Amino acid sequence: VQEIEEVEIESTPSLIREPPVGDVPPPQHINEVMGWQNALPSEWVPIISQDSQRQRRQSPQGPFSDAYLSGMPSKRRKLITSTKPQGNLSQVISESMATALGAAGMSSGPEVDVVAQRAGQDNTLRAAYREQVRTTLRHNLNSNPDYLPDKYPNTAKYLKK
Repeated sequence: VQEIEEVEIESTPSLIREPPVGDVPPPQHINEVMGWQNALPSEWVPIISQDSQRQRRQSPQGPFSDAYLSGMPSKRRKLITSTKPQGNLSQVISESMATALGAAGMSSGPEVDVVAQRAGQDNTLRAAYREQVRTTLRHNLNSNPDYLPDKYPNTAKYLKK
């Protein structure tokens, strides 16, 4: 038979005092706690709040435009554009097909090159590629609150094709 020892546990006073239940302030939005609105003109507050909300739910950065890239230093421009498809549509489709076939496990060789070349020359595939670009662009612009067709008439014309 084992004897169980009784151990007296001393209670130590807590160093952290809990606030009384009635003194707990109501939860506030973090911006209200920071009080940044008081430091700005009142007409700026809704605009900055809206921009802040947009930035929180913003999608990943898309590719840079050629105009933007042309303003960059040449070394950085080369790094960024090295991943961008080069050439005309037939070349882009051929290279994409060769990459896809390689990713599917087909070893590079004359057969893969022939399939890639024929894919680049196929009018049906090129038309489907163009339509996919338009569809993707339409989707992205329809979900972009800053896009206004009247402001960008050439883009609107391209999307109507």
